[in-house]
Amino acid sequence: MFSDTYFTLKEMTMATFRDKGSKFIGYVFPCYSVDEFKQKLQEYKNEYPDATHHCWAYRLNYDASIFAMNDDGEPNYTAGKPIFGQLVSAQLCNVAAVVIRYFGGTLLGVNGLIHAYKETTRLAIENAQIIQKQVFDLYAMEFDYTAMNEVMKTLKYHEIKLKDLNVQEKTSCIIFIPAMQVNVLVPKLEKIQTVKIDFIQKIQ
Repeated sequence: MFSDTYFTLKEMTMATFRDKGSKFIGYVFPCYSVDEFKQKLQEYKNEYPDATHHCWAYRLNYDASIFAMNDDGEPNYTAGKPIFGQLVSAQLCNVAAVVIRYFGGTLLGVNGLIHAYKETTRLAIENAQIIQKQVFDLYAMEFDYTAMNEVMKTLKYHEIKLKDLNVQEKTSCIIFIPAMQVNVLVPKLEKIQTVKIDFIQKIQ
């Protein structure tokens, strides 16, 4: 079921985990695009250039419609998948995790690796502050001054935030519509005489 709210992290946090000499350093952080993630991943690779592996996963967009994971040389499904699984378990979106491993000389086996990457990510999330955010569609609206009363009454009724109100013969403003209200509110505004309303972007 669609919702216009989602859970993410307020800021980056980290945790460490050790098993049989191997050291795992986990980072979780808010992230809003693939390019942003690639930049952060490169920063961690630069910070830990001698690490054995830099494994990761992300869930982007308020509906987690963009996602990926990577084992970075570990056996298939032993790193990226358990990292990703912890993001899903915590119901986080617009978030990414990177777990850096220093090999300690003793093989952990498939189950040991899965546990280590899962636990490192879980501990990092446990240290984080989870916040709830709302998704808004940003619209530009223009209307004659004569429609001011009806427009403002409608916006107030739906508790809509606005900015850049420019009151002239042709009045304009920017409004923030909660995503779940768009299908109701936009047609209602368009029915008001002289109103012109255009979608700008989604804010999440």
